[in-house]
Amino acid sequence: MATLPKSSLPELNNHPLTSYIEENAIVTTIESPAESEASYTPELFTANTSNEYERSWGVQRIGSEAAHQQGITGKGIKIAVIDTGIDYHHEDLNNNYRGGYNFVDGNEYPLDDSYNSHGTHVAGIIAAEKNGIGVVGVAPEASIYSLKVLNSQGNGLTASVIAALQWSVKYNMDIANISIQGMHTKALEAACNAAYDAGLLIVAAAGNSYGGTASYPAAYSSVVAVTGTDRNDQFGFFAPIDTEIELSAPGVNILSAAKESTYGMLSGTSQAAPHVTGTAALMMSRIPRYPVLPGMDTNRDIRVKLQMSILDLGQAGRDELYGYGLIDAALPKVKINKVTCSDDGTVTVRGTAFGRYLENEASATTLSTPGDTEKCDIQTWTTSMIVADCGRNASGSVKVTSVFGGATGICDSSIHSTARPKWWLMENWWSSWRWFHR
Repeated sequence: MATLPKSSLPELNNHPLTSYIEENAIVTTIESPAESEASYTPELFTANTSNEYERSWGVQRIGSEAAHQQGITGKGIKIAVIDTGIDYHHEDLNNNYRGGYNFVDGNEYPLDDSYNSHGTHVAGIIAAEKNGIGVVGVAPEASIYSLKVLNSQGNGLTASVIAALQWSVKYNMDIANISIQGMHTKALEAACNAAYDAGLLIVAAAGNSYGGTASYPAAYSSVVAVTGTDRNDQFGFFAPIDTEIELSAPGVNILSAAKESTYGMLSGTSQAAPHVTGTAALMMSRIPRYPVLPGMDTNRDIRVKLQMSILDLGQAGRDELYGYGLIDAALPKVKINKVTCSDDGTVTVRGTAFGRYLENEASATTLSTPGDTEKCDIQTWTTSMIVADCGRNASGSVKVTSVFGGATGICDSSIHSTARPKWWLMENWWSSWRWFHR
């Protein structure tokens, strides 16, 4: 980046070694609706004081507690929060904070000084500790890093965001959460693409455009664009309508951490995105790890799994309101409830977590008979039922393998053998005898 007088731009633009010259455009926080305010009031806790999960309705709604009960907490996953900074002294964040950088002032103290605690609020949704106080995050043991690119008023420069993405790659971050917006620039798009190609999963708020288009960088193909929903899984009143929307998550009246170890409530896609970021951290930290799709890097593989770990809302499949649907952090696991095999080789498997077809129409799920190298030919498919032709030699058991694991089931009816039934031999003998005595 360089500071140049405008008079020099025409000559530089025409230089054969110049690809392009762009303004260092302003980026901002995605403004929350006016009635949303991140300021502590005792009333936030008196209405529901039973536990952290009930105070964190979004975290509870997407099923995070089920993952936590299995010991899946995001531990070991490194998350860059590219925002206004984080109050890393906060009682609900201090044990998960690992460092960062202040790109606004050029120092190693990326403390949140914003008027609405924007970065701290985002960080709390991702990784507030499960410690019995305040709120709990989607991934309560993930490691968070504060990359401060916005000042106290929520304003910054595109160059700072680009630098933060490069920092994330350099220091091996697994995920970057960006709840900010700006105009499209070639430099920002190139930086997102480069970071994504380097293995960084980038999750961004789609913007509070009230029915307008998604904002940047969320609208780039290398970024997961997240919109917001309310307690009834309805489209947030502030949210955009755009085909770039990829996933939905809670974003209305979200209670989370605020500056000076307080708590506050905010609404917007800025609050929705960290729910997805936290879910990605849970997926990455799961032991045993999910099978990785062939030929995919970890970030691309997790992105596909996020698209499959949803409650479909709105129109069937992906739509411009909810994307693929509401994120589900409970982490699906392949389970077979019933297998039915028929004489003609048709096998019907009922269960859960069979995944969905990928964009190129390849199956994310396979069905086979144990011991056979040939896979069954899937005829019809849903996330809970597969009907396949496994051939006349299908055994009495089948194996389902999907992006969420595998399971084996045994036929509960029909034949379990490749042998012909005895009545067939008798009928064949009788036909031969009648022909001989004609």
